[in-house]
Amino acid sequence: MLDRVRCQIQVRAAGTRKAQTFKGIDEANRTYGWDLTAHSRKTIRRTVKVEGAASAEIEGTTYTFTRFEGSAA
Repeated sequence: MLDRVRCQIQVRAAGTRKAQTFKGIDEANRTYGWDLTAHSRKTIRRTVKVEGAASAEIEGTTYTFTRFEGSAA
């Protein structure tokens, strides 16, 4: 059931201060054109929900995923 509940996430590339807000990891995956597997997205989603943040190296860049609490503008 944990995977069914979506939460907004913020994605920030290493070395940058600006984070982008997405409705979920699937939207971020489509926007960035990463082609992450379902298992990878599920792992990131679960880690963010349980721990509050996750990081992953995707195509040579490290990204930080955090839970977004608030309204996306």
